Amino acid sequence: RLYTQAAEQGDAGAQSALGWRYLYGKACLTVHKDAAQAVRLFRLAVEQDFALAQCQLAWCFEYGEGGRIQDMAEAVRLYRQSAEQENAPSICLLSASSTAKAP
Repeated sequence: RLYTQAAEQGDAGAQSALGWRYLYGKACLTVHKDAAQAVRLFRLAVEQDFALAQCQLAWCFEYGEGGRIQDMAEAVRLYRQSAEQENAPSICLLSASSTAKAP
């Protein structure tokens, strides 16, 4: 409940964390899988330039999760944006995957 309250109050970290739980359906937090809600929360956090959410949303675009059409160019853009903030997962994903070859 605290994640939800913080997310509703605009906390980017809570939006990102709650989004991840929605993406995978963490029932222990009474959050059931809802990929569209996850993407909505990631977008709210991305609007605040939150690096982890940029990486999470990029992943959704890379793999077509959350009702997103697979869009490698958008995934790369978001991974790069996140990597510029020194987000380690984005740096690794960008350098180790095929996304690095996208425009």
